[in-house]
Amino acid sequence: MKNKTKGWLFFGVVFATVCVFRVWYGIFLIFAYALIETALRKKRSFCYDTCPIGNLLDFAGGNSPGRLKKYSKKANFAGWVFFSVYVAFIIFVLVVFAGNGGDKWYNFFRLMAGSVLLALLADIVFGKRFWCIYMCPLSRLMKLVLNFVRR
Repeated sequence: MKNKTKGWLFFGVVFATVCVFRVWYGIFLIFAYALIETALRKKRSFCYDTCPIGNLLDFAGGNSPGRLKKYSKKANFAGWVFFSVYVAFIIFVLVVFAGNGGDKWYNFFRLMAGSVLLALLADIVFGKRFWCIYMCPLSRLMKLVLNFVRR
């Protein structure tokens, strides 16, 4: 297993930002950092190097990603559906709780905690990194960034 120090440090910063300091826009900071790193390196190194959920999945173990190919078409479609729901939830929270930072924090925390639980469940049921490959909303955005910067 390769050195994951950067990933665990990032996990600690994310945990402190979101859980200790209760910064409601922590999810946007994570996404911004990941998209900037992806654009600068021109590869998805954030996923295997820094991502807090990816580090948790690697730590938890799991089956090899080789058995994931049978899910590709349906899982890819489901991933775009999940991405749409994820974005709709973020927009909903920003509009409905426009003036209340505490409620925004609570809802974004629920979204992030739910993502971690879904990732762990997908890892157990479908195999290693299923969440990362097919369901992660940030992964979808990074693919779009890579298509733009690699032109």
